[in-house]
Amino acid sequence: MKKRRFTRFLSLMIEDDAYDKVKRITDDCEISISEWLRELVYKELESVLVETETVVEDSKLDQGMKENEKEFDLNELVKDCEKEEQLDDT
Repeated sequence: MKKRRFTRFLSLMIEDDAYDKVKRITDDCEISISEWLRELVYKELESVLVETETVVEDSKLDQGMKENEKEFDLNELVKDCEKEEQLDDT
């Protein structure tokens, strides 16, 4: 039986302008908004953990961050999308 990987729902309200920007980035990079937001959350959690020198005791969270790092690097995707946009503009 297949196990669900993501089991917690997270919702947020943002302004239309911010949503439009996120939608454009994710469309250009051909990834889902959820995937993009998960990567942001994982990176922020990792940053906070490094800054406070806290060890993650929840091995599932730790494993999830490692697996997502292998899938894609958000910064690299954004850079690639920006390069493609610049090429399209010329």
